[in-house]
Amino acid sequence: MGNCEVLRAKHWLQELLWGFLYEDPGRRLGLKRSDKKLEYQVRKNMKGYQEIFYLLGRILLSQIFLLSAIHKILTWQTTVGWVASRGLPAASWLLGVAVVVELFGGLSLLLGWRLVLGASLLLIYLIGVTFLFHSFWTFQGAERQMQSIMFLKNLAIGGGLCLLVSMGSRQGG
Repeated sequence: MGNCEVLRAKHWLQELLWGFLYEDPGRRLGLKRSDKKLEYQVRKNMKGYQEIFYLLGRILLSQIFLLSAIHKILTWQTTVGWVASRGLPAASWLLGVAVVVELFGGLSLLLGWRLVLGASLLLIYLIGVTFLFHSFWTFQGAERQMQSIMFLKNLAIGGGLCLLVSMGSRQGG
């Protein structure tokens, strides 16, 4: 495939994607912009999809906290030892607080109950945990890479929580 074909294919793909993302949904079907009825219908249908994706996002985001809390409970002694090894006092008590926050916050996200409170608590908790346990700049080699990934993962989760706080407050959560 020559350069011209690659550029044409790339241009065609960009046009196709832009057509799906473009504000005027009628354009995707080759209709004129004057067809406002179709545009209204498409926007109305997208509203339903937004609700589905909002619910799906909450369910998926809740899983990391719920599963983490369950794992902490099932491996209590090992996890207490790991927390203590990071130089934190009262490791057992701190672990208990972590489990309560993760369970409450995770259930809040899952059920949509007290959503803003749950997501806010998880966000505050996540900031602390990220800097205490995933400070990648203090590690070397493969461990540094792993902690970098964990740090970035937590940043992404924090971004999702920020969106939920923002959207949840608009929806009375």
